[in-house]
Amino acid sequence: MAFIYRARDRRGREVTGKLEVSGRRAALQKLKSRKLYPVSLERVEDEARKHGEGSARDPSVLSQMRKVDRRELALVLRQLATMLGSGLTLLSALETLRAQKTEPAFRQALRETARGIEQGKTLAESLEAHPRLFPAHLCGMIYAGEEAGMLTDVLLTAASTFENEAEVVGQIKNALLYPALVMLVAGAAVIVLISFVIPAFRDILLSMGLPLPLPTRLLLGFAASIADYGYYLGFSGGGLLLLLMRTWHLPQPREIRFGLLLRLPLVGPLYFKMLLARTCRILGALVSSGLTLTAALRSTRALFNYRQYHTAIEALIHSVEEGNRLSQTAKLHELGVPAMVINMLQVGEDSGNLASVLREIAEHYERELKRDMERLTVLIEPALILIVGVVVGSVILSTVLPLFTVVSEGF
Repeated sequence: MAFIYRARDRRGREVTGKLEVSGRRAALQKLKSRKLYPVSLERVEDEARKHGEGSARDPSVLSQMRKVDRRELALVLRQLATMLGSGLTLLSALETLRAQKTEPAFRQALRETARGIEQGKTLAESLEAHPRLFPAHLCGMIYAGEEAGMLTDVLLTAASTFENEAEVVGQIKNALLYPALVMLVAGAAVIVLISFVIPAFRDILLSMGLPLPLPTRLLLGFAASIADYGYYLGFSGGGLLLLLMRTWHLPQPREIRFGLLLRLPLVGPLYFKMLLARTCRILGALVSSGLTLTAALRSTRALFNYRQYHTAIEALIHSVEEGNRLSQTAKLHELGVPAMVINMLQVGEDSGNLASVLREIAEHYERELKRDMERLTVLIEPALILIVGVVVGSVILSTVLPLFTVVSEGF
């Protein structure tokens, strides 16, 4: 396999190049033999793998591969750590895990991981071949744990990290569930009224020959438009939805979505806190597992697939490589990182406890995110009820308003 490296020689000059070696450990040994001190070391996928040529994997299984659920991944890591801690060899533990899994993609990934270890690769190198199942920052943590002889501890740390992430994501989903349900019920109620109730009243109202109030005329016109052009609207909406699904993960729409999320009045600050909390949590876990700060930052880039996020992380890496401390990086101020966070980073660097400080920052913003989501839900619930009441009430009032005219004229 190939690795691209950036290193410095004894005089401090930067040296870059490419190595063809059997694994990451061999690449580091080769750099050491050349009296070079590595700054970064990144694996390069060969062309055959990029184009899917010569792969031994079953294409039907490959098509089933998906990003693994955080709780599921945390369970696998915790089980693996437990088996290694009890004395099982790594190969035996992987085979036991594979026997317990029912999903074909996961079973094949574990089988190939075990095969890679039999061929002399490390666990991190074997897992890197399955980026959709095992994220890059996880492989970085495992690599550091193998180098330091702390694989079991690192696996437990990684499991706790993924469990915490799953809990935060679950809280956000639960907070959004009620508003989504209310909107769904409101939409269904309006559709039923327009499709069934209003057409039944329309003929009756028109047969009376009475002048109709403006709200009623508007409502009847809207219902007639839906009846006449409903199929076109349905096909257009379906086509738009399909186009959105096909382009959702393309780079340009993804960047536009990322920028909009950060600029939205209520959602933007929440999303920024989520970005900050997750970055600090993973960065703290990587640093505590033994990775250098630059290597940990490089692994953190894979957390979010946004160009703006990658650019920001690259700026931090460049600043640290130039000898600056993380808390002194000007990019933090440009990104809008609060002064409290920068001060805490400075304290962590001064005391040598950067990893624990990063975890504290992550926990702080996760708590804030949870509180903000609860407050937002409390505000959204009455607002949604009011909106639904106004919409449904307007439809019903526009329908029955002519009946009051009939009754008043009758009497």
